[in-house]
Amino acid sequence: MPSPLPSRVFHLLFWLLLAPLGARAQQAPAWQWAASPGAGMGFATLIDPAGDVLVTGSFSGTIRFDTVSLAHSLGSAGFNDVYVAKYSARGELRWAVRAGGTDDDSGLALALDPQGNIYVAGDFNSPEMAFGDTVLRPVGSYDVFVAKLSPAGEWVWARRAGGPGHDGVGGLAVDGRGSIYLAGQFQDSAAFGRNRLRSHGDDDAFVARLDRYGRWQWARGLGGAYKEVAADVAADARGHVWLTGAFAGPTLTVGATTLTNKGQPTTDDLYVAALTHTGEWQWAVRAGGEQNETGCAVAADSAGNAYVAGLFTSPAVDFGSIRRANTRDPFLDPTHTADAFVAKLSGAGKWLWATQAQGDRDERPADLCADSAGTVRLTGTFESPTLGLGGTTLRREAKRRGATAGANASRSAWFAAELSAAGAWQWAVGGPGGTGGLSVGRGGEVALTGFFPDSVVTLGPVTLNGPDEDGGLFIGRLTREAPMGTGKRRREKSMAAKP
Repeated sequence: MPSPLPSRVFHLLFWLLLAPLGARAQQAPAWQWAASPGAGMGFATLIDPAGDVLVTGSFSGTIRFDTVSLAHSLGSAGFNDVYVAKYSARGELRWAVRAGGTDDDSGLALALDPQGNIYVAGDFNSPEMAFGDTVLRPVGSYDVFVAKLSPAGEWVWARRAGGPGHDGVGGLAVDGRGSIYLAGQFQDSAAFGRNRLRSHGDDDAFVARLDRYGRWQWARGLGGAYKEVAADVAADARGHVWLTGAFAGPTLTVGATTLTNKGQPTTDDLYVAALTHTGEWQWAVRAGGEQNETGCAVAADSAGNAYVAGLFTSPAVDFGSIRRANTRDPFLDPTHTADAFVAKLSGAGKWLWATQAQGDRDERPADLCADSAGTVRLTGTFESPTLGLGGTTLRREAKRRGATAGANASRSAWFAAELSAAGAWQWAVGGPGGTGGLSVGRGGEVALTGFFPDSVVTLGPVTLNGPDEDGGLFIGRLTREAPMGTGKRRREKSMAAKP
């Protein structure tokens, strides 16, 4: 397995062509509502304190959110713009806005501050990218951006960062003070306001902080002679910050801690690191084996524990003293690539437990949330014919609906699942397509966004129509309350072009 791809490519992996599956989860939430504005991808979603659902991603051509149509600057020229939309708890559109230019721009991450302001982060390659009246211009091939919207969907400010190389966003978080944290990777050098970082070799990881007014406060780099990525960042109300990703090469130095790669020098180990709100490194730990491991998502609970989701391809991986064996030995079965895992760490960085999904092909987490009690929700994609998540087995179809014999119609499917604070699988659901983001509300309701592969998809009582046979993006809300779609089908047709 090659070194981890830039974070933006992690998200783009969910553009795979996918197929339906069945599930037999017990006590799982049901779809309350779902919507498909058209062709595009959903990369991140959030549920705000009022229960409203926010979503961001990318689209090309024209996309229609109920009565609001958003159009790319070049129409259907094939490049992507950014959208941000807000739905009520009942699935009624509140507003939708776009940002972008004449080239390829994507919204990849969302965060909320205590006042309900919305922050979106992503990358852009347009010569000029407009956020309302604010225009950003990149220095290199792809730069990163952070932008702020009011609760009513008005652009407040937008900031860029990066350098002459290809830079990417991994994650975005806001703490209880309203400080904003951005994580990702950069090549060569990168500027975050007056804070400048220089790569030690190949891509280096970064984490940086802005204040609520968009002023860069500090930036920290992580790097060695090989490649490092930061796939996600989390922050709690007290300003504690966690970072996860992967590193290649013999070692990675994080503050006063040096991590040693078990499979060096050409394979990747995952890392989890903690910082203060002032950017001081607190601790760092690694996990890995003989092959490649990557941290894909990180979250924290109110007690200061951290949770990380990722994947591993080694025959066995050690999380401190906890060992997890791969479902199939990749040395003996070349068709097997990666198992997904979830692990918990204490506030001091001690591994407390680790569990994994059971599949005989590739699984990749996309997003992770933890509530104040330590209950964890996870979403991602899988290519295995079946995926075991505790007592639940999810299944996918190997062929796209209507595919002819010999057609290149192999699919992946998405999953969403819950684990207890002790790491026991509680429930799991799945569907056709790929997921990019997951969020959990105060009442345990779940929002999901991603992509479905066919002209029509059924999610519980809800039927969605895509713009054509290649499907479209979806956003929806699951709850243990009675589904709103019972006896009624919600449909949104789009006039969008293919992504």
